[in-house]
Amino acid sequence: STRSIKSFAKYREMSISDKISKLNELSISVYVLDDGYLTDSFQWDLCVAKFSESEKEYFIEYCYKEFGISWYISNYDSRYIKLKVQDSKKLSKIILENIPNNLDIIKYKVLKGGGEV
Repeated sequence: STRSIKSFAKYREMSISDKISKLNELSISVYVLDDGYLTDSFQWDLCVAKFSESEKEYFIEYCYKEFGISWYISNYDSRYIKLKVQDSKKLSKIILENIPNNLDIIKYKVLKGGGEV
């Protein structure tokens, strides 16, 4: 479920590009856990439906520069960007280092019921 917290109002008012430029390991972890999913082939997909084409490209460039992960736009549905397995492992490692591993969402989305990354 979604909660609105007044202290985060300034972030709601920021442009998508400004939000991207503020991403760090914790915030990208939260973002991916909220709008992403790990496929059965252990590749992360992330919904970026609200992003313009230039915002998608900026996000892809920023993530490569800041986190060393290479997203690409889905060939099947441009509302999603994807990671290959090696980059998915890097992202999963970032998430596991920044979010408590005993949370249900980690077990469900990252560890797939208890498996290893």
